[in-house]
This record gives sequence, structure tokens and C-alpha cells, in this order.
Amino acid sequence: MSYTSSNRDSGSRNVRRNVPEFGRTYIVMPKEIHKATIVWLHGIGEKGSR
Repeated sequence: MSYTSSNRDSGSRNVRRNVPEFGRTYIVMPKEIHKATIVWLHGIGEKGSR
């Protein structure tokens, strides 16, 4: 998923803002009743590996 700039703000003049690019979104369907959600966050620019 990626976000791009828009001209919704009043007074904007096609100025491209520094908008982060996000990787693929993974959706895992539960095999049983859903009981909890885990959100794994890491720093911007990191890949989650050491």
C-alpha cells in the first residue's frame, strides 16, 4: 500500500509532501474463532531483521 499527496488542502500548489511508502499488507484469515490481534511495529526504514 502506498499513499500519495493530494490537493485537498486549501492553498496547496501541487507540492509533493514527504509521504512514506509502505510495503505489502498481509492478511491472515483465522483457522478458528478470532480471539486476539497482534500488531508488530518497527522503526521507519528498518526491515525487521538484525
